[in-house]
Amino acid sequence: MKTTTQLLTVLAGIAVSSVASQASFLYSETFTGTSANGWVFDEENSSTAPYLTANTSDSSGDGWLRLTESLNNQSTFAYYDTAFASEGLDLNISFDFSVYDGTGADGFTFFLMDGSVNPDPGGFGGSLGYANRLSYQGDPIDGLAGGYLGIGFDEYGNFSNPTEGRNGGQGFIPNSVTLRGSGSGTSGYEYITHANLDEYGQIDFPNMSTRPDQNSADYRAANISISADNKITVQMTFGDGSAPVTVIDNFDATSYLATRPETLMFGFSAATGAKKEIHEIRNLVVSGSVPVIPEPSTVAISVLAVAGVAGAQLGVWRMRRRQDEEDLCDDESNTAC
Repeated sequence: MKTTTQLLTVLAGIAVSSVASQASFLYSETFTGTSANGWVFDEENSSTAPYLTANTSDSSGDGWLRLTESLNNQSTFAYYDTAFASEGLDLNISFDFSVYDGTGADGFTFFLMDGSVNPDPGGFGGSLGYANRLSYQGDPIDGLAGGYLGIGFDEYGNFSNPTEGRNGGQGFIPNSVTLRGSGSGTSGYEYITHANLDEYGQIDFPNMSTRPDQNSADYRAANISISADNKITVQMTFGDGSAPVTVIDNFDATSYLATRPETLMFGFSAATGAKKEIHEIRNLVVSGSVPVIPEPSTVAISVLAVAGVAGAQLGVWRMRRRQDEEDLCDDESNTAC
């Protein structure tokens, strides 16, 4: 009987594990070579579009995705032109970055956007190519088309500033990570939260005319977690071999974000303004997972059927045993009853 019960338990476990599974994906792009399949590089405001440095100044295998040159008033973006289903999705994103050679502005974002929208970058300067803003003449400039979430790495400090037409903020905060929410046109892109990084180190190296040494204390990297219920964690690494530090911890951004669109796409934006710097990215990894309940598989159905037969046989065995015990007790010579 014990063996039969154990069999039922094992069969039930197999059936459950066969039905409940994980839908997941893993994407990576180093940007170190001369091509990046599926990526679109674009610009706004007559900017220089992003490009792979392995086609110009670096050797193949040692390149970067350059988002901006050290030029003024740039607004650019690079996005992976493949949408993915977003419902119930947990995301994790990691990448290396290097910011240098200029006068200390403005910054870049990692963003998520609606996968059904035709992309177009947002405002230059403190809007980091994600949020809306006003031009120097006071004309409105749209934010990133279909913007869902922008995570800004802001060396100058205006992504957190409610100036130039941006929606909400805590003021001018240099050397910070700042989150802004969903938006369309000149509406939304609301300030969510920020973290100042002064206690850990600088995002950028404006006084360096060449790329910082990636095998030294000047190495920089980021890791971002975005849960299915919109809780966001941002970790950063300051120095090769250093442990990551958590700068934003499990912050609930639900009230700042639109309902998740059916599909999402991801990418980077960057901007300069009256001040400037080079912004570069490489070694991007994006992973996602979501529990799913697919249609019962043939294996699962077969296992459940076997479990059902075993259960029925166990019931018959128990009934026969009770009947045998009753027959024995009807025998008056049986002293065990």
